[in-house]
Amino acid sequence: MATLFAFGDESGTMPLTDVDSPFVTAIVAWLDDKPSINSSKCQPGELLRQLSKTRAILSVAFVKPHVGYGERLSRRLSRTDTMARVRRLIDGSNRAYYPAGGVAPRNQLWVECMHTTIGLAAVRAAARAAIDIADVVLDEKTLPRESRHLLTSQLGQIKTQVRAVAAGHPVLSLLSDRLGFAADSRRIRWSDDPTVQEADGGLLSAHVVAHHFHKGLGSSSEEFIEQINDAFPGCTHDLTDLVTREISPKVIARWERETGLRAPS
Repeated sequence: MATLFAFGDESGTMPLTDVDSPFVTAIVAWLDDKPSINSSKCQPGELLRQLSKTRAILSVAFVKPHVGYGERLSRRLSRTDTMARVRRLIDGSNRAYYPAGGVAPRNQLWVECMHTTIGLAAVRAAARAAIDIADVVLDEKTLPRESRHLLTSQLGQIKTQVRAVAAGHPVLSLLSDRLGFAADSRRIRWSDDPTVQEADGGLLSAHVVAHHFHKGLGSSSEEFIEQINDAFPGCTHDLTDLVTREISPKVIARWERETGLRAPS
């Protein structure tokens, strides 16, 4: 069994319209050890070489708006928010992670993107070893206490979510069995937590990766994107369609069954 040490940051503003700039989330992680990375004094290409040398695990995800993106995103986030508000009023079962005033659309998007990026990093790590502890550090973000709690709760659902998409994929099924961290063996801390030490360079590494990947998406030069894909094949993921997808019919059916109401259209 191994411990996953993961560090995350983002670059850009969470896009809500067709013409907004891209948004990037990045996770840099290691198993059982957190080597010292001097990411503040090296060029992006050199950082990738250091990360590769220390057997780092990278997961980079992005959202890149296109025509129709804003309308589909707005519809999905609005339905999600309405369903959560109703649930809170009816039985309060989501009170711990859904604030009374609701969740701002950009915060909804941030939580989904970061949660997915962490999950993808965990799956890549599980290809190397079974994981029983997950220790995640994220750059400070102004989120309501409930949203921070939600992200921590979702960390424990990664195994179930991987299993849900693993049907017919033996490798994914195997990897899901290797994600063993439970409620008492996972935590998410933030850079404003006094227990977090930035000296190991994990957060700064995630920041550099996110920043330069975001810069590459918004320019004609994709040198860094090509470098990261060469050094860490399969580590980059386009989440644009994921964040604008329709809510699962199973989720709708369960919500209607438990609330006794018809889901908002």
